[in-house]
Amino acid sequence: SSNIDLLNFINFWKSHGKIVIIDMPIYIDPRINQEQPSDNKISFINNPILQKKIDKNYDVNNRQKRDWGFHLADAILLSSPIQQQYWQSTSLLYVIPDYINLESIRNSKRIKSKSFNVGVFFDSMNSNFNNFFEVIADLNNKYASLCWFSFFDKENELKLPSTYIVKKENYFQILASLDIGITLSKSPTSIINSRIPLELMSLRIPWITNCNEWYEEFSKYGIKISNNEEIQRTLSYMIDHFDLISSNIDDQPYFYSLSRNIDDNTNEII
Repeated sequence: SSNIDLLNFINFWKSHGKIVIIDMPIYIDPRINQEQPSDNKISFINNPILQKKIDKNYDVNNRQKRDWGFHLADAILLSSPIQQQYWQSTSLLYVIPDYINLESIRNSKRIKSKSFNVGVFFDSMNSNFNNFFEVIADLNNKYASLCWFSFFDKENELKLPSTYIVKKENYFQILASLDIGITLSKSPTSIINSRIPLELMSLRIPWITNCNEWYEEFSKYGIKISNNEEIQRTLSYMIDHFDLISSNIDDQPYFYSLSRNIDDNTNEII
């Protein structure tokens, strides 16, 4: 938070002989997000509601004091290798990526419903997808069995027509029922939780992405799109050929997701 006097805070604990470690996940990283427009919101699914607005009036002296505080820390924990370029001259850096809870996922049995379920994971509307409502309407007219699920922290973040809002308590149950997942981000630092592709892969659910920079390590396992025309064409193809696609899903994404199970990586993290 910009309200914390980080320099004095760290000085206090270090003066008491404490080791200070800063946890800096990418979705709240100030060195990345301060370059973004002030109306850029970052929503984080499956967590308490988190929205960060960059404060243009934040005093320069306070920024400098905060940065000195970062230098004084004994270590900084990052969630993405891409962050390292912003922190190279600071403290000792460790990259601890997002992990998934396979136990919670496996407790939600994959049940095939009569409807064709599509999960939509948006942080906010990407400018390339401003007419996504039209895509949904066109696909609903073409495929009567389509059912859309919107995964957001806040119901008013983005309301899609013909769509069910997924509540946190039903998250894994609905996730396991999906036939296709769609993850789209507004900008390179407007980040959807990177656990989502991993969770989809662990359930062998094919997914579509707009190749967000932070998704680079996952994007080879998803289907890349860049605009409404591509997403509509891709979804139509996947729905028309879903039996063939689902029976020929590559095992590599599945095994990759298993390697990111939190229980199997606890010792490495510690």
